[in-house]
Amino acid sequence: MPKHLHYKALYRTQDHSLGITSVAFSSAGTLLATAGLDGRVCIWEVKSHKLLHIYTSNTPVISLTWIKNGEDSVVLGYEDGNVATLSITPNTLNLAGFCAHDYATEIIANEGALVATAARDQVRVWEWHPLAPWPLVIALAGPTRTSENLSTEILVVSLHWTSWGDHAAVLVVCYQNHGIQMYESVNWTLVHSVQIRDPIARTDLSPDGQYIALYNLSKGIEVRRVSNGNLRCAFPLDANEKRLLPVLFIHGGDALVAGTTNGVVSLWHLETSQKIQDLRHDRQEKVLALAGHYDNDQDQFVIVTGTYGCRGYATLRWWLAVEKTHEDDDLGQPPASSGVSTQILDWWKTYTVSVGIAVIVTLLAFALDIISLGESEQQRIMGGNDMYV
Repeated sequence: MPKHLHYKALYRTQDHSLGITSVAFSSAGTLLATAGLDGRVCIWEVKSHKLLHIYTSNTPVISLTWIKNGEDSVVLGYEDGNVATLSITPNTLNLAGFCAHDYATEIIANEGALVATAARDQVRVWEWHPLAPWPLVIALAGPTRTSENLSTEILVVSLHWTSWGDHAAVLVVCYQNHGIQMYESVNWTLVHSVQIRDPIARTDLSPDGQYIALYNLSKGIEVRRVSNGNLRCAFPLDANEKRLLPVLFIHGGDALVAGTTNGVVSLWHLETSQKIQDLRHDRQEKVLALAGHYDNDQDQFVIVTGTYGCRGYATLRWWLAVEKTHEDDDLGQPPASSGVSTQILDWWKTYTVSVGIAVIVTLLAFALDIISLGESEQQRIMGGNDMYV
């Protein structure tokens, strides 16, 4: 990330109630899709921040992803294990879905005509098309049980697609307690694995596929080389935090951003291992959904954060990278320690100034009244000289 850039709060909206579970830009970055526990899926025009479409169901939507190289199809994962394709046209939304898992479909990843989905220990790969159901390509068996991990739960936390050696499409499966496994997409054989000793939460793969960022539940954020698992850099966070916080490579893999439960979304520069900036939300807001995009035509970097709705609503925020000035280290951002909204802070500032002015005017009037009195009367009002002895 260029040092002269600084993220500024650009736009916010509260069109979701409950929690925002997933946000994603379309391939070209013209549209943004958001999903939530309220059963809503919202489609936004990125340039204008205009809400174009709302699809509502009675079942919480846990995950989503855009079908690549298109701007008209979003795959949704539901709490009841269903998956569906939301097809977007200028005037209508069409939905076609089926039951894919026995548990909530928490993760979806797309590569070409293949869609991988995960629910707890289940990983399944499908041949996608707009209508449902999709043909099942394979249900992966999962990691091998050993004496060391026999008692630990098998839980998939992330899925990614990348290339590896001579293999054009490889599925990367990240497990909370069983490391990382990579499968080629022809015969679905295991081609590589990375052992991680500690339990991990969400992960992200760098654009070149060389590094993986992971949230280590014992130590904080780590960035490791995929080829050998060696640690590149680490950013310690609260060791007591056990949520599945997201991590995301931005700026072509030069920087990293992570979710939060304390209202402070942090950005780090990987080359220097230094923190770049904090994107400050309200103190109690939990940010469990992140997305980033670079608009090549406008030469603009955008980050979108979605909160989990701890106050009965969920907030979606746009952040735009702008030229940094000497005075805007935290420009346009509410204080992390406030725990209150920007509107309340503005009201409190106005109220404090008004009260201060009223007190000053009253004291000046009182002083003028004292000056106009005689000396004996002044001593009587002020309590006499004895109070200073």
